[in-house]
Amino acid sequence: DYEVSASCQVNWACNFIVGLLFPYLQKSLGAYSFAPFAIVLLMTIIFVIIWLPETKGTTPEELRENIVRSLSTMLQLSDESTNDADT
Repeated sequence: DYEVSASCQVNWACNFIVGLLFPYLQKSLGAYSFAPFAIVLLMTIIFVIIWLPETKGTTPEELRENIVRSLSTMLQLSDESTNDADT
């Protein structure tokens, strides 16, 4: 369960960073000290809505096929752009 351990470590690290930064934000921004966190949250919501696929009703196998197809398309586009830059 490496994934769970890694996500817990990232969560603790982010909480530590927020704990370090918040007093400075509160001192400099006052009542608006939550604004930077709200902006990050809004950007995350936009990312989820625009770029993450809907997985409701799909099997794990279908999801895997979609991810592999998307990654292979991205790699092909990357290879084409690399080849274009070389010529």
